[in-house]
Amino acid sequence: DKLGFNMATSGSIQKSAGSAGYFSSSGTDEELIAMAIQLPPTYNNLAEWTTPVNVNTELPYFFEIPRAGSATTKHILSHCLRLIEASDAGSKNNKDATLQLFYKNDMVSRFVNIDTSTRQGINQARILGFAESGVADVVYSSLLYDITKIFNPENKLRMFGMFRHPVDRAASYYDLQRADNPKIATMSIEEYVTSGNLDNNWVTRFLVNKFGGGLTDDDLHLAMETLRKKCLVGLYAHLAQSLLRFNSYFQWNLVSTASHECVDNSPNLDSVLEKLVVVKGSDTWNLIMQQNKFDMKVFEYSQQLWESQKSLFD
Repeated sequence: DKLGFNMATSGSIQKSAGSAGYFSSSGTDEELIAMAIQLPPTYNNLAEWTTPVNVNTELPYFFEIPRAGSATTKHILSHCLRLIEASDAGSKNNKDATLQLFYKNDMVSRFVNIDTSTRQGINQARILGFAESGVADVVYSSLLYDITKIFNPENKLRMFGMFRHPVDRAASYYDLQRADNPKIATMSIEEYVTSGNLDNNWVTRFLVNKFGGGLTDDDLHLAMETLRKKCLVGLYAHLAQSLLRFNSYFQWNLVSTASHECVDNSPNLDSVLEKLVVVKGSDTWNLIMQQNKFDMKVFEYSQQLWESQKSLFD
């Protein structure tokens, strides 16, 4: 699938972030505010999304959710916008004693020689002084808690992310794993969701740094409060418009003629190998929803934030 951007709907910053009237609080937002939820101290190293972007001291940070637009976003920002990335791309080059830049196979996209997809790689980034270096234009990681630990109030991250319905994401990930894993290749989707391979509230767990055990309403509220205060939200269902919001917010150049042509011809890498559509209300749908009831609430809240944040854009 080609993305097919419509530049007429590119949008631009309508009001300065943080200005009066930028945000219309909903019932959920008011409830979260009333709870006075305390975020982990390391999340202080994430700028609040409503404050003006400081391009000199802040690094855009993409909260990476598998099969929810992350692969497509990464390709467009690196290949079309030529932004230097810190991501898992540096996993084979992260033994050096200094920060260095390498080209991907396309000989256009560049990446830093650190691996931000693992705790070991993030710790190596800390040792090499990545947060203070200014060498990257954007960082990608699922490990929110760990990546924020190596930054500081003088060198903050500014979080953005793409969110997708848990059932659609699970089905897409199943299709991807069928191509890579011989054991899963022989499983039906029903067998897959009952085999222990299905993610359990992946998004919520990575937002609150809780990878084992049961989740509680307190965990859910912490995940939602993190998004409310810290994250510019994109939706996979509105992938092109989300990318254009990111472009406007971070003052990138996605709407230039060259970038436009590149993006227009870019594939949707998150839909590669997708074949299965899970019917709403089916047994499979219900099984996936049972495993992802917290993620469903987080997704519904991300939709709400998508609507409220649009007041920032034309």
